[in-house]
Amino acid sequence: MPTSKLLNRFIFASVLLLGGLLPADAAVKLNPLFTEHMVVQRGINTPVWGTADPGENITVTLGKNKVEGTAGPDGKWLLKIPELTASLKPEVLIVKGTNELHVADVLVGDVWVGSGQSNMNWRLRDSSDAKRVLAAAEAGKYKNIRLFHIAARSADAPMTNVSNQWQLASGDNLKRFSAVLFYAGEALQQEYPDVPMGLINSSVGGTNAYSWIPNSVFQNDPALKSARDWYQKELDSYGDHKADYERRMEEYKVKVAALGPLKQPDSLHVPEEPMGASHLKRPCGLYNAMIAPLEPFAIRGVMWYQGESDAPHWLAKEYFGTMKALVDGWRTDWAKADKTSTVTSYDFPFYIVQLANFDAGPNADWPQIRESQLRLSRELVNSGLAVTVDVGDSKDIHPRDKSVVGRRLAKVALARAYEKPGVSYFGPIYKSMRVDGNTVKCFFDPGTIDRLKSKGSPKLNNFTISDDSHNFVPADATIDGKYVNVSNPKVANPTAVRYAWENDPKDINFYSTADIPASPFRTDNFPLDAAK
Repeated sequence: MPTSKLLNRFIFASVLLLGGLLPADAAVKLNPLFTEHMVVQRGINTPVWGTADPGENITVTLGKNKVEGTAGPDGKWLLKIPELTASLKPEVLIVKGTNELHVADVLVGDVWVGSGQSNMNWRLRDSSDAKRVLAAAEAGKYKNIRLFHIAARSADAPMTNVSNQWQLASGDNLKRFSAVLFYAGEALQQEYPDVPMGLINSSVGGTNAYSWIPNSVFQNDPALKSARDWYQKELDSYGDHKADYERRMEEYKVKVAALGPLKQPDSLHVPEEPMGASHLKRPCGLYNAMIAPLEPFAIRGVMWYQGESDAPHWLAKEYFGTMKALVDGWRTDWAKADKTSTVTSYDFPFYIVQLANFDAGPNADWPQIRESQLRLSRELVNSGLAVTVDVGDSKDIHPRDKSVVGRRLAKVALARAYEKPGVSYFGPIYKSMRVDGNTVKCFFDPGTIDRLKSKGSPKLNNFTISDDSHNFVPADATIDGKYVNVSNPKVANPTAVRYAWENDPKDINFYSTADIPASPFRTDNFPLDAAK
């Protein structure tokens, strides 16, 4: 073979090799959050970002909007599309550099993130209202609701990408999606049919709040000292715990094999993996892999359903500080991720589902979690609370009626984020008390335009009363205008009242006239004895 032909073949092969390497680096790339069927946030300057060659000119176009910029020395670029208005008309997002990318079927509307543990992650197909929703989806009712589900994963450092895709709200996509978040989005779109809803579910069952906290917050915030000390002890003891876990796992496998075709009894559980440096639910791990990659994606707000795993007393007493650190950390990091902004915190709405009633056992302190959730909703800027103490299931930590939870979250959003007039979004909230002889008068903020209401009986259930002994006993409680009279003939000198202060309060009948339940509360600041 002539030398020139050998040389030409060598050059051609080299070009092919380099062509397989260089264009992938040189080509403009979009962050994987930007995919077909997505929803981008209306009403603000919407960030779009990705990578390219350093110094490469980038153009982003969406409909009639066009912005230009340049990739930085590190190859990263971020451009902002000026404030968009909601639109049901699908548009194509075009990103152009040395190459050109097209993302089809993009809607402009509102984007809500749902996070927390299993009650947020609970699949729609397993909810009590699934049949209606799936039939409506088949009829094309939800074509303007789009879903983005982030698979469970963990990391030691903040990640920048997720590999999931935006999906239409139909078929298996909808069946597997978060029921609570979908019902909230459905209720919001019923009120605003011309506003598409983008719903991002980033939640994992059985997770503590510390799993969702940024690294710097976990390491430095005083509110998380107990969690830091606990985690260090777990790391120090991991070897012994791992050996015990492996032993119990082998015993479990033997028992399962012995069952043969018989159904596995509820008493037989898979042993729980010990906490360690590679555990899926380790501190900060879920934040790094499932929240950090979303930043600074433009969102309308966050809906949070979590707290069950923080109910052990040593965690419950820290829950307010833990959650405040979490919310502050998310808002701060969202702002930091937007390198074009000088804002130090994006105070997007953060709405919380208060824990429902459940017979959680003597070692769980759900009342203190609910108290912290109420306090967070009153003290954090742009926050709110969906009370669900009346719709739980005593025997199932996962109540199936997720539609009522989603609708109550939507009410909070309608009143707070959308500022829709006349929306009642909270029930009676305790304000103050006055002792009048042997009676305690409890005063309430009853809601936007509502009054106090007793359902089914003039007497309110779940009230207790105490004197200086701190021994709370059942009380008679009745509504009198804007306050509730609470008494017990055996308590002559009352000092404190509690309402629904137990894991599983029964027969809730204290509501506003808008049928929103009162939040559990206590008037005292007595030390909370874990044994009690």
